[in-house]
Amino acid sequence: MTVEQMGDIASHFAGAWVHEGLADYVALPRQSAQSLFDDIGTRDADLPMMHAHGVYAPYRLVVIWLLEDEGWSIDALLATDLEFKAVQLQMARLGQGDKSSP
Repeated sequence: MTVEQMGDIASHFAGAWVHEGLADYVALPRQSAQSLFDDIGTRDADLPMMHAHGVYAPYRLVVIWLLEDEGWSIDALLATDLEFKAVQLQMARLGQGDKSSP
């Protein structure tokens, strides 16, 4: 789907977090960014998190936040060259709180 919409070159530049987060966003039951953030914070994925929220929960959280809270279009998401950690830090600074593990 992504390659058909964007072409080989543009799809290559989108980070794995975009592809995996968007796939989970589409496939898994809807959850708000705040609700998922309250569950997982900004910590790295671990087995209990993956079992409860999917393998790519941190990626899905950022995708939910960008699409639903920040008003990004799917086209803008698929075209971004932002790094996952940079977006995750911005999300935490802009009001999702900070539940980073120590």
